[in-house]
Amino acid sequence: MGCSAKREVEEGMEEGVHESERMHESKGLVHESESEPNLAGNSSGFNISAVYKDETEAYECFCTYAHDNGFTVRKDHHSFWPNSRKIKSKDFVCSKAGFKKSDDHNSGKRKRFTRPVVRTGCPAMARLVTDEDGYWHVKRFIESHNHELASPAD
Repeated sequence: MGCSAKREVEEGMEEGVHESERMHESKGLVHESESEPNLAGNSSGFNISAVYKDETEAYECFCTYAHDNGFTVRKDHHSFWPNSRKIKSKDFVCSKAGFKKSDDHNSGKRKRFTRPVVRTGCPAMARLVTDEDGYWHVKRFIESHNHELASPAD
């Protein structure tokens, strides 16, 4: 399907929105927005002003960005709209985010294969939220990693 947003948020699209409400706050490598972002892109190559038609398209786009920058992605936390089973937001995180759960059930006599620990608590993530029309917007984007990145050729 590719990584092309179905529509771009343009300045002045909605009437009655003050310029201060449209500002996109940017602190270091963390990008957050309370309203719809209005950027043409950022230095990372991931277009945080893009609007996606569904979760699959947003995930494919973030996976493409991740591959080009030397890391892999997994789906993490999600939340639902109140009194509904419709997803309100979803987090796409670096595959090294968080830490491995403790393995208490392996205390028996039987030997089990243990996988190597690869999670480093990496903070890199993208949080996407849905609007009332069902489109997905980037609400939060953290592009910093706390581990080595693979080269895109790998």
